[in-house]
Amino acid sequence: MIKDLKLFCTCPLNTEELLVNELVDLGAENCKISPSGVAFNGNLEIVYKACLCSRIAGKLFLELVEFDLNDQHDIYKFAKEIPWDEHFSVDDTFATSAAVVKSRVKNSKYASLLVKDAIADYFKDKYERRPNVDPKKPSVKVHLHISKNKASISLDLSGESLHKRGYRDGNAHAALKENVAAALLYRGNWPKMSKEGLNFLDPMCGSGTLLIEAAYIATNTPPGYYRHYYGFLGWLKHDVDLWDEVFDDVEKSIRPYSGVIRGFDMDRDAISQSIHNISNAGFSKLIHVEKSELSEFEVVESMTYKSGLICINPPYGVRLGDVPELKKLYAEFSNLFLEKLPGWKLSVITGEDELSRVIPLKIDKKHTLFNGAIKCTVSHFTLEDNKKKVEAPLSQGGISFKNRLIKRSKHLGKWAKRSGVSCYRVYDADLPDYNVAIDIYENTWITVSEYQAPKEIELHVVKKRLDEVLRVVPEVLDVDSDNVYLKVRKRQKGSTQYYKNDTSKEFNIVHESGAKFYVNFKDYLDTGIFLDHRPIRRWIRDNVEGKSLLNLFSYTGTVTSLAAIGGAKSTTTVDASKTYIEWAKRNIQLNGLYSENHKFFVSDTKEWLKKDRNSYDVIFLDPPTFSNSKSGRDIFDVQVDYIELIQLCAKILKKSGVIIFSNNFRKFKFDETLFPDLEIKDISSSTIDQDFSNNPKIHRCWEIKWQTNH
Repeated sequence: MIKDLKLFCTCPLNTEELLVNELVDLGAENCKISPSGVAFNGNLEIVYKACLCSRIAGKLFLELVEFDLNDQHDIYKFAKEIPWDEHFSVDDTFATSAAVVKSRVKNSKYASLLVKDAIADYFKDKYERRPNVDPKKPSVKVHLHISKNKASISLDLSGESLHKRGYRDGNAHAALKENVAAALLYRGNWPKMSKEGLNFLDPMCGSGTLLIEAAYIATNTPPGYYRHYYGFLGWLKHDVDLWDEVFDDVEKSIRPYSGVIRGFDMDRDAISQSIHNISNAGFSKLIHVEKSELSEFEVVESMTYKSGLICINPPYGVRLGDVPELKKLYAEFSNLFLEKLPGWKLSVITGEDELSRVIPLKIDKKHTLFNGAIKCTVSHFTLEDNKKKVEAPLSQGGISFKNRLIKRSKHLGKWAKRSGVSCYRVYDADLPDYNVAIDIYENTWITVSEYQAPKEIELHVVKKRLDEVLRVVPEVLDVDSDNVYLKVRKRQKGSTQYYKNDTSKEFNIVHESGAKFYVNFKDYLDTGIFLDHRPIRRWIRDNVEGKSLLNLFSYTGTVTSLAAIGGAKSTTTVDASKTYIEWAKRNIQLNGLYSENHKFFVSDTKEWLKKDRNSYDVIFLDPPTFSNSKSGRDIFDVQVDYIELIQLCAKILKKSGVIIFSNNFRKFKFDETLFPDLEIKDISSSTIDQDFSNNPKIHRCWEIKWQTNH
């Protein structure tokens, strides 16, 4: 048997000590941990056992040579000196790969090519012909690793990464890697619990990875049991008899398991994929899965005789606005499981640490795992009433914020009722430390818009204050916490300005000045109506009867709908976004006013103005501060482009007409001398309603007409 092999095994970051424990149990010696891997010594039997039995391992490499790297020529030189015909013959196939970290040689593909050429030339010089390259399933695969000025060339004895057990066919949405799932189970003490015959539950099982890994551990089934390909199978030093012996010994260690393993998921396709994967893994009789909402899953009698482990990989909240919604889901875990499965253990993995903190249970312990590049927190809980987390009292700042919100909501609530306003701003960064804007819609829905905090304020402080805001708002404003939506306000650049939060397509109806509008709280940063423009919309409604309106940069066409309600003879609505034009059409249809007198155009505003030959009584011009086209070629800057915009609008403005020009760029400078034929009046103060009186710079607005002597 080959002895004293110099080996290196990779693993997910932060699982190195778990891998060491496995390797030592298998007989490895001289284990040395490095980030995302373990170096060790062992014989051929250890190689086979590691490939077959390690639940944490990724790749397994046999080091052939290590050298100092001065330049690219060293790669070829040292690669060619290796006696390759001791590892595979000229009639076999091979492949090469490379990983480069902070090296003089920057290109990993080029480095891999140098190794390939060296191997090919080695055989050409010795046998006058070269072995063929097979990138998919070669007889042997050679790997070059370079870190700074150190390099090593190794044989890849694992082939595909060992986390690929062979039971999962497709790419399941948001699935954990198999070895990360195993690490999560190790952290949750599942090996010990399963030996005691305790139960296992995954109520958000997805494609079944956690269920299958739990069954592998419970039955002591080797994770490589169903793999058909390993990198060592084509290696000349592979010992078939020893491999068969190791496989047979490991197979004999598979044991029966007396507990229950069950999974649930609300997604029918996920359940279908889970059933398929469970069958591939040979656990159809052991694991039961079914479609069920999280809150509705049924506890079978066999799960009540003894406790067990609940393990969940819920959504992480990678999209803007997801985290507040998911907090409600995470907060439900404790009450749901305390009621149905008291005494059980609960382990939750999430890519957002703040999500695990909202679970109202004391954390027994916490670990960090990496699922690919995503840093995840694993939190472990005990489902007992005495483990319930007592909610911390509000900070002094939180109390001040609460008192301010109470005062503002009482004052503005009375004003809104008198004025017939059902959607209004109740708080706008009144206290600098609680830097949010809070809007009420129909006394039913709330948006909390978090302004981006200054860089000098530490992130944990910002999160704590925001948590207090989200805790106080439903209580003070008397709304269901499910109807509170968080938005994050920051300047949008490039393609990010077109980014959607979600794809719920869930619309609600709000009312203003006799009109109805569709709003969407989930899918976009803005809801579909700019509340600060309420007085402008009201003025247009009251002053367009029998007149023509042109609505530029129209957004969702709220101005158009109110103009139609006000008796406008015709309206023309222009926006570059097809989504918003369709939304504008839906708004006017909602008000029962859709007709051929109301026209809608998807177009760049300036280009449309250059071609339009009609004239208008009222032009509403509300451009963004800054925007890119989706192609990134056209850049709009209101401080630069307003000049051309107003000139173009003036050309199609009737002699008795008016342009209402508004924008929300706080540093905007209007040079009236550039328009000698126009009468320009700043009407900003008259366009600010009481709910925005604390923030008079929310927008600027001008009334523009032709000079009377023009």
